[in-house]
Amino acid sequence: DELSSRIISLIGSEYPTLTLDELASRLNYSKAHICRSIRAAFDTTFSDIVNQLRISDACHLLKSGGIPVSDIAYSCGFTSVEYFTRTFRRYIGTTPSEYRKNGSESPEPPYKFHVIKF
Repeated sequence: DELSSRIISLIGSEYPTLTLDELASRLNYSKAHICRSIRAAFDTTFSDIVNQLRISDACHLLKSGGIPVSDIAYSCGFTSVEYFTRTFRRYIGTTPSEYRKNGSESPEPPYKFHVIKF
């Protein structure tokens, strides 16, 4: 539907810094309504979509090498390296440093929403 398209468009273009509060405000809906709409349309949460996109970006940056893990964490929208590392491990199954060390043998991120990225 139209709301789902608008939600995905905004998340896809602004996910590194977009919050649920901002999304709800910009679409003129309550946070609860946005959460219900995301769950109904995509069977997941706002946080999960955003984290999948952030981790996907992080994987590409880690494979390109040279950039410190802390810089990657912040550039992908994480507020701390510790939270980035925990989230990365949850989605990928290894730490960012281990992922980088494994290089081309590292798995691609198992995310569902790559199609919405612009």
